[in-house]
Amino acid sequence: MNPLNVEVSLFDDVTDKMPLGSVVLYEVIKNPPADLIAKVNAVRNEPDPKQQKKLKSEVGGITPSGTFKTRNAQGLIKHSGLIALDLDADKNPGLDFIDFKKNIVPSLPWVTACLFSVRGQGLVIYVPISNAELHAEHFDSLFDEFTGIGVKIDPACRDVCRFRFHTFDPAPYLNTEALKYTGLKKQRVTQVVRPACHGTGYSPGDDLFKWARKQIEGPKGVGAPVQFTDGQKHSYLFRLCSILNIYGMPQSEAEARIDAELFPVASITTNCISGPYSRYASEFGSKTFKRSGLHFPKRTQTKTTPATHTPNTLPDLDWLNTPAPEDTLPPGDVKFDMTNIRDLPPDPVPPVIIPPPEDVTQYAPAMFFDSRRDTVPDWGQRVEALRKFFEVNRIEDGLGLMLSLSETITDVSKFIDANMNLINNCPPIKTYEPYLLKTEQVARVIHRVNL
Repeated sequence: MNPLNVEVSLFDDVTDKMPLGSVVLYEVIKNPPADLIAKVNAVRNEPDPKQQKKLKSEVGGITPSGTFKTRNAQGLIKHSGLIALDLDADKNPGLDFIDFKKNIVPSLPWVTACLFSVRGQGLVIYVPISNAELHAEHFDSLFDEFTGIGVKIDPACRDVCRFRFHTFDPAPYLNTEALKYTGLKKQRVTQVVRPACHGTGYSPGDDLFKWARKQIEGPKGVGAPVQFTDGQKHSYLFRLCSILNIYGMPQSEAEARIDAELFPVASITTNCISGPYSRYASEFGSKTFKRSGLHFPKRTQTKTTPATHTPNTLPDLDWLNTPAPEDTLPPGDVKFDMTNIRDLPPDPVPPVIIPPPEDVTQYAPAMFFDSRRDTVPDWGQRVEALRKFFEVNRIEDGLGLMLSLSETITDVSKFIDANMNLINNCPPIKTYEPYLLKTEQVARVIHRVNL
């Protein structure tokens, strides 16, 4: 049976949620109508990127993985038994797409069709799968298959309702006898080891995505409310992905949900999705989302009076001798260069030592916040004092430090470098004060250990 002889939903525009009807995929590939060929050629022959984008949006398209009542996962009527994979030029620099289509694709027995994309700068590959109910697991396995041969496919194709622009290839690769792909990759559940106050890990699902949108749209959310409307879409998606990144939603899943519920990912030309994931990669999964809300303990701080420095301290580092409430430990519990700490296996994700506040506004990137917030007094002097202290007190890589019975830094050197880089470059506002306070706490402990 020809795997391409299946019905898929037809859409007039990339933003449409309701289909025009259905069409047989094999006919669209093998015998495209003349007006569609003319539209595709117009896109490929247009030199101006902006005009090309406009022409591309007018081509229309299909949902290769099935027929839908509405273009979202819940609107699926019948799965086509196919996954369409995108090989984009920007994600595969240096790849010879003509050679790949001619020599590599025929060696893959489960590829039923391969043709050039609407702009002619990438490829679309159709793969029949053995179990339509395991669409995502099949995709994840295919992703690894192509990664293994040095090719990166678009992770947004994981979405079952993924929109695909019409295209035309005068010489498409077709294999109507293609085998069904049986590879599966089950989702791995990783228990992230963190300080006790951070919970046990990320709970995937719709709840996080919905909650993150409320943080952006609602009056009690993050910063000034923003709606997903023209002129605000980039800011909205950038904020949304920043929150999803912090709470551990993978970029591929975020793209799939955005494509299904908000806007076609294929039409996004800015870094509003990739930007937060790359810029704040060190914060991925650093917070835990729970359905009933966030359950983090309140953090209380007590003002302390700076004590006079001892001859062992630098002239402008008097605060090192000032005990802070969180530094209080039973005798003998402050240990540095501990063998048992050094020998522990590293955490799957670098541990975040700062006790989390009650809401995301004190932990998310600076673009969430009102620049009119009160600044932290003496920020510059305190950062400079830390810089001088750590210049004198260099810590060997790989050493651990126990701050309290529930807080351990497994690599002090990396922790210091990361926090110093952040407090040197972020605005001196209360949003970032926990980072400064924690870095000062580490310096106090190191100073006492070295006495």
